[in-house]
Amino acid sequence: MKKIYLAGPFFNEYEENLIRAVAARLREKHEVFVPMEHTAEGDVEIGDAAWGKEIYEIDRGGIHAADVVVALDHGFTSDAGTAWEIGYAHALGKTVYVVSARNDDGGVRSLMLLNGCTRYFGTLDDLYDHLDGKDVPPYEARGICAK
Repeated sequence: MKKIYLAGPFFNEYEENLIRAVAARLREKHEVFVPMEHTAEGDVEIGDAAWGKEIYEIDRGGIHAADVVVALDHGFTSDAGTAWEIGYAHALGKTVYVVSARNDDGGVRSLMLLNGCTRYFGTLDDLYDHLDGKDVPPYEARGICAK
């Protein structure tokens, strides 16, 4: 059982539902840390500096404890927090899997995400198959070499 940190934006109902669905599928076989499931404790108000610092520390601790970081890529509209989580995990030497949240295998992707991760997956099914030990062909991004 791997410890997985699931990164991705959750700013609207679609993103929240996607995170919940991916987390549920991953939890069938793995332990999963989902940032949107954790809240600051103590005397802090959402949005103030103390709250932000506590959430940052909780999420950073989740990355440190993870064996693998799985990040949902929404293309060029992905949020800065998810990009930071990917970069931080990469800098720590963690295994980082980025997967298209749009399941549109073959689209143009960010050079930084493609080359700053252990492996990029074009579909969620490819990610799940890989985690299950199945042979999954490499992702082929248009005009860009990817792992």
